[in-house]
Amino acid sequence: MRYFQQFPTIEYNDHQVKNILARVKLADVLNNTQYTFYDYELEDGQQPWIVADQYYGSVDRTWIVYLSNNIIDPFYEWYMDTYTFENYITKKYGSISAAKANLIGYNEVVDGEKTGIKYSPLSYTYSTDNNKSNWTAFYSYDEEDEANEARRTIKLLSKKYASLAETNLKDLLNNG
Repeated sequence: MRYFQQFPTIEYNDHQVKNILARVKLADVLNNTQYTFYDYELEDGQQPWIVADQYYGSVDRTWIVYLSNNIIDPFYEWYMDTYTFENYITKKYGSISAAKANLIGYNEVVDGEKTGIKYSPLSYTYSTDNNKSNWTAFYSYDEEDEANEARRTIKLLSKKYASLAETNLKDLLNNG
């Protein structure tokens, strides 16, 4: 099923066009149970249409990959290989070295593990906390790299629900 073919037609400037602003969440398409989705680890350079073709047997089901992961912007919300990531960093920060030098703040680390507590550079400067030795600096590059690596693991809708997702999507878009 081709994703945009299912979208409702509206009139715009005296023309019949597909309403590409219509959007559904996969949770709207299927009941989300623990067996509906499974984790999948992307390889470098693996694009969503490759995943869709290899797993679902059709590039026309790429939309299932996107919706399973709540991806709206496939360029910036999909895992980037090293080359793409470095180009992105260079474009955003001017250079990789600039991103590596741009201090964002400090992570609190206890027993070698991040606690999830982050501090701003000013908090570090003015803190009277005796545990500042447990704080490690993090930079723009680190934060971007961590976010990119988190996108390497995606969710895939179980194959057995793909046809049901298509049927439910059609119903939601045509009747919603």
